[in-house]
Amino acid sequence: MMRRLAPFVCLALLMGRPARAAAQDRAPLVAGRTESDWRDDLRNPQPIVRQAALEALVQFADVTSQTIVYLVPLIGDPDVNVRRTAIRAIGHGGKEARRASPALWRAWKDDDPLVSADAGIALVQIGDDNIRTFRNRLSVGEPIDRARAAAALANAGVAARNAIHALRDHVGDEDPRVRGACLAALSALDETPGSKTATLVARSLLREISDSPTLDASDAVLRARTALTILTRAGRNAKGALRPMQLILWDGPSPLRAGAAQVLGRIPGDGDTALSLAVAAGDTRVREAGLAGLAVDRSRRRALPSVLDSLRQIDPQADTARTRVMVEAIGMVATRNRTVDRALDRVLKGAPSLVATVTLARRRLAIGF
Repeated sequence: MMRRLAPFVCLALLMGRPARAAAQDRAPLVAGRTESDWRDDLRNPQPIVRQAALEALVQFADVTSQTIVYLVPLIGDPDVNVRRTAIRAIGHGGKEARRASPALWRAWKDDDPLVSADAGIALVQIGDDNIRTFRNRLSVGEPIDRARAAAALANAGVAARNAIHALRDHVGDEDPRVRGACLAALSALDETPGSKTATLVARSLLREISDSPTLDASDAVLRARTALTILTRAGRNAKGALRPMQLILWDGPSPLRAGAAQVLGRIPGDGDTALSLAVAAGDTRVREAGLAGLAVDRSRRRALPSVLDSLRQIDPQADTARTRVMVEAIGMVATRNRTVDRALDRVLKGAPSLVATVTLARRRLAIGF
């Protein structure tokens, strides 16, 4: 009986070989290698080989719960680049990657700031519960961890909108790292800051300047500019920031003056008055910043009365520089009318050297510049 079956067994074995070979030929490849080949490289002692294997593996398919199994151990890899690559890959797994949360939380405490940042981003990508945890961590723990929590929320997008109030409450924190991270998160998440946010951000900015009047440190400059970005976005809601903006415009660090002027340019009434006084100032830096503020919205006419009042108080012949700035301002905020024409005629009579500036202003008025 066995002798009779032997030919059929051999035939079956021979037929199976091409089938297995065909299956291998159909297996997806990356750089000419199969998925199993790349997985073997994850155990290679060379970090660059492990990292290349990780980058290749994520190209085979979407990150799934099965993929997470061999990615999680690499979160604790000795090499920083391997750790970061594994963490970023897990973050793309979404809710499928929840089983990696414990390892990601450990990585969030990593001494390397880039590893920690990547872990924070991955955590907010894989679950809303992690977003809530980060929101709660804004108030507890070491300053470095609170700052990291704010940084993670900044990358959570719409899902972290409910953390805006908590972030707002910490923009005046004692620790500059926490202040900076909360400001950056607010800038990323709050598209239309309200008056309460604007007031608190303005106070934070004043504190920044009082701690370092010249803003010598680059991180202090970054925090201040982020605050100004938020206030500019707040528009008329930034009315509570009027006084801080005036202080910066007149006496603040040079890198911030134009930003403060642009905030004032979005505050109707008092902001316009502040800018018109600035363009008439004796300090060239203040004048230039004030002019930048008036240029925020060239179609508005609110500031014209204040600009004309300031111009009347200047002797064109005695102070040509200030007069020139005022004429430029008129070209930006006025429409052509008899009052404006008389003011420009007075300038030409007192300072004929400004004929080019006056001509340009009148041209702008004629075309509604």
